[in-house]
Amino acid sequence: MNEYSKYHFFKSTVEDLFGKKSWYDLKESNHIPTWKKYAKKILKSIEFSINSTIEIYDDIWISEIESNIERGIKHLNLVNSIDEIISVVAATLINVSFLQIGFMPKRAGNDMNVSFRKSNWQLDEFRTVAYLQSYDQKEKLFKKIQRKQIGFENQMALVREYHSEKRKESYIDWCNQKKA
Repeated sequence: MNEYSKYHFFKSTVEDLFGKKSWYDLKESNHIPTWKKYAKKILKSIEFSINSTIEIYDDIWISEIESNIERGIKHLNLVNSIDEIISVVAATLINVSFLQIGFMPKRAGNDMNVSFRKSNWQLDEFRTVAYLQSYDQKEKLFKKIQRKQIGFENQMALVREYHSEKRKESYIDWCNQKKA
């Protein structure tokens, strides 16, 4: 095990996001500009994904997201080690995660111990998050899970059978009836 093995999980996640080249760029690298490049790319991709995906939001929330990511990118310019780079990315993403839930609790300087009581962690004071799923999205997810379970060829055979029967129920309902 070499000194860069501790970053395996991070590098694997970067590869999931940006492909094999990113893995090789970071594989055994201690080149800080390369690490900063990918860290910034992660944060910019998250911001781009939020702007591309989330349709209903308030202006204050999107401003908080954008300023949090900007702050993370500015901090990346100030650090000089891989550990610091990963720390900045982690802290930025913790903030984004809590903002996605409702808001980032600001308890710095608070002497009391924060317990896992609902009242301490219910973050819907300013906005409520609703994850909606259209029927099309539900079917795409069903097919993705089904493909993973039974394989592409078996799934295509089922889809052909479903279409050949010209059934009125949905593909999901038809598959569930077939199981029963």
